[in-house]
Amino acid sequence: MSVGKKSIGYIALAAAVAAVVIAISVALPLGHIAQPPQTQSAVAIQLTDPPQVPAGTQWLNLSYTSITVLYSTSSTSSSSSGQSSVSQTTFTPAAGSATVDLMALENVSQTVGTADVPTGATIYSVTFAVSSAEIDINGQVSQVSLASGTNLLITIAHPEPVQSGSAVLLELNPVIVNTSNGYTLIPSAVGIISSCGSGDSCNIGVRTRITSNQEGELEGAKGSLSANITSFSVSGETTTFSVQVNNTGNTPVVLVAIGLHGSFTVAGAGCPSGNGEGESSQQGMGDGGQCEHPDEVVFVPAVVESSSGSTSITASAMTSAAGSSSSTSSSSSSTSGTRASGCVTAQLRLVYGGEQGDNAENNGEGGGLNITPGQCYVLTFSGIISTGASGHVLIPNTSSGQSFEVHVIASAGAELQLGCSISNSLLMCPLSASSLSIGLDN
Repeated sequence: MSVGKKSIGYIALAAAVAAVVIAISVALPLGHIAQPPQTQSAVAIQLTDPPQVPAGTQWLNLSYTSITVLYSTSSTSSSSSGQSSVSQTTFTPAAGSATVDLMALENVSQTVGTADVPTGATIYSVTFAVSSAEIDINGQVSQVSLASGTNLLITIAHPEPVQSGSAVLLELNPVIVNTSNGYTLIPSAVGIISSCGSGDSCNIGVRTRITSNQEGELEGAKGSLSANITSFSVSGETTTFSVQVNNTGNTPVVLVAIGLHGSFTVAGAGCPSGNGEGESSQQGMGDGGQCEHPDEVVFVPAVVESSSGSTSITASAMTSAAGSSSSTSSSSSSTSGTRASGCVTAQLRLVYGGEQGDNAENNGEGGGLNITPGQCYVLTFSGIISTGASGHVLIPNTSSGQSFEVHVIASAGAELQLGCSISNSLLMCPLSASSLSIGLDN
């Protein structure tokens, strides 16, 4: 839970994770079972907590046109005992759309709607159909693209039956990054089943102070990750970057994005190699050939390589977490690519926030990467880091004395930052088992 406004002190280059699909960690025998009439309960949908934003942010407005609640009900038929039926209900704001200022939710919750579900139903997720988002930074208003496409989906950490007076409390803690094409919102959130308490806190629009119990439940519901860099090399304009991510908690999480923040040189037409440094006040390339650029690049999980050699996207609308645990042994790797035993390998993809037209395929559906408790992945990017429309190339500055941060963002509030520094061609990271030699071939 935030105690004040969180801010990221850097500008990020690219972060568009299109249509992030969160895998739900429950195994349900699905079926279309005839049900007798059931009583309905009005369950409040509540939002809390501010996002992580650039310094100087005054407000961040998120507009949505509908809210969808995914839930299941148990069969009351003796012949279908133990089976569950999965359904969803969608409702729209009274005016057809609504807007909430995420910056105004610090340590308070705001009821944004109520969902009518069968009494005793178990709620698993809530999805907002986002129509637009805007941010005010030092008085300048800009559009914000949603990294998950047009949907913002939040899963419930510990689903349980609800009744009238129940509330779904959703802690939104997304990261706002500035890309070469504008601001992008990378989702990070966790949800719990709570109650409205006394008074009118279940009424739409009402804001209520978060209780210490709710704060503790939200904190306890968050996922936990560890990470370390397993390879980092530069050859000409090609960068190879690998990071191992372990789920060290008890909650399945969906990996959304990995940011690499640090010093980059820039190459390209009108931009001599080595000219230009990251500038937090800029939204891309500067005027007059100054070659100013953001100082973070953001990657998203792309395709997972199975043991059989085939490839597939690992996220799905509903996935069981049972029986898919892998070893989490963490042995450091050299730049040759040796990886921890038992980890699954996956690819990282560099995408451009807010891109349209010819680059729209970079924002195509790719989903998130589901990581169950005890499971680990080694994710790799190898290629040219392009700024997008400008055609310029960013090259990590791997000279001695430089430092980098790895920013890992996942669902269930699982997020971490890993600081690394370069000394005598060694990359020193506090969570690594040992140092890595930096690969250079310019």
